[in-house]
Amino acid sequence: MNCAPGSTSTSRKTGNIAAPGRSSSILHMYLETESARSAVYYAAVALQEGAADASAAVTIAKLYASDACRTVGNRGIQIHGGMGFTWEHDLHLYYRRAKASETMLGDATFHRERLARLVVDAGAKTARALDPFNAAPCG
Repeated sequence: MNCAPGSTSTSRKTGNIAAPGRSSSILHMYLETESARSAVYYAAVALQEGAADASAAVTIAKLYASDACRTVGNRGIQIHGGMGFTWEHDLHLYYRRAKASETMLGDATFHRERLARLVVDAGAKTARALDPFNAAPCG
């Protein structure tokens, strides 16, 4: 992402502006990255403190990070054009690393399903604990 502002300013200097919404796209990429970073920081603190929601926090962090990697990688390649996916630019390395991470650590869909299971399981535990008819059998 550090490479994108330089390439857009260079293209503006030469008068070759391929996409009029480049700066807003870069801002959206920055927002995605910072949102994922905040989720990761919270997950790290939750793990360090042994919080009850640490498992959910880690899942949410990976979910945000997966979405951000995919979105920022795709937009970065669009902003840089064909050069973003060639050996002349490092963007393809980050994009491929994000794809490998999805395969190895689970993509956003996997972590959404995992989060749903965590929420349903926690709700079921709470419902069992509050159920007045869940008393020990008589007899």
